[in-house]
Amino acid sequence: MKTNKELAKDVNTTERQVSKSRKRGFITTVDGVVKKYKAPPAAHISKAKNGIVKNKNGSKKIWGKSK
Repeated sequence: MKTNKELAKDVNTTERQVSKSRKRGFITTVDGVVKKYKAPPAAHISKAKNGIVKNKNGSKKIWGKSK
């Protein structure tokens, strides 16, 4: 899986546009061209291999899962 930054390089656009394309189904490149594109799910970069980061107060943040 690629991060938004890596996907943006492939499509010639910004990271934010890649993120928006998941919702909208199209993407605007740096040149101003609108393309039909829907990005795959993002790969989150976390400090822990299992994606779980423990906070100082004891709570956990799990990447990829909503509350």
